[in-house]
Amino acid sequence: MQAAGAVVALPLGSSVALVLALIILRPYFRAPAPAAPPRAISWRYSAYTLLGLLAFAIMANADAIIVRRVFGDAAAEAYAPVVTLGKMNLFIPLGIGLVLFPKATQRRAAGRDPRPVLLLALAATLLPGLLLTALYALWPGQIVALVFGPAYANPGSLLALVGLATTLYAAVNIWLNYALSLERRGYVIVLAGIVAAQVAAMLLFHARLESVAWAMVSAAVAANLAGVVLLLPQESRGAGEQG
Repeated sequence: MQAAGAVVALPLGSSVALVLALIILRPYFRAPAPAAPPRAISWRYSAYTLLGLLAFAIMANADAIIVRRVFGDAAAEAYAPVVTLGKMNLFIPLGIGLVLFPKATQRRAAGRDPRPVLLLALAATLLPGLLLTALYALWPGQIVALVFGPAYANPGSLLALVGLATTLYAAVNIWLNYALSLERRGYVIVLAGIVAAQVAAMLLFHARLESVAWAMVSAAVAANLAGVVLLLPQESRGAGEQG
């Protein structure tokens, strides 16, 4: 059904997945409520969570918006395969963060070091993305032609740069979920600042599409380094105090 079929398939597939989830998880919905009263909602924590998720959403999607805004429709159309293939590096491991969140919280509540879970999640996130990035670097034109047909030009090194950036974005998602699960709000503030600098760099240095990609890579590297500096040492001290 071409474009109309794609529009229909998205909500149809989501609805089928939701029904299957409700059927499979039915015993959990019928479980008795816990005896302890639920904790009050922390609006401050909710605000930091919203800020972190919003910053990550802007980080991961700003390139497509800025390319269309600055370079025009023709460049945005040529950039579309790069965006789509790059998003594969982001979305394939994205669900790992949902698993990390409760695991890190449980280990911390039990007085155990949550960092091993974090490191495993980072490894599982980075490895498939780096593998795809290597393929993008070796055969960019062939991959675009295979997936999208011969109408699109060879993106060259641009595809590997965007693939590297989105792979590092997936690791940023892990750091963000880890910070939120342990209520490390400082990382959220730093991430928001990095994203603001990323957008500013894209707008100021947009002579070529590669410049936009380098801004993405730089922001992703900075956000991952911020995770290493702000989260790992603090958790190390916390684990020592608990021990």
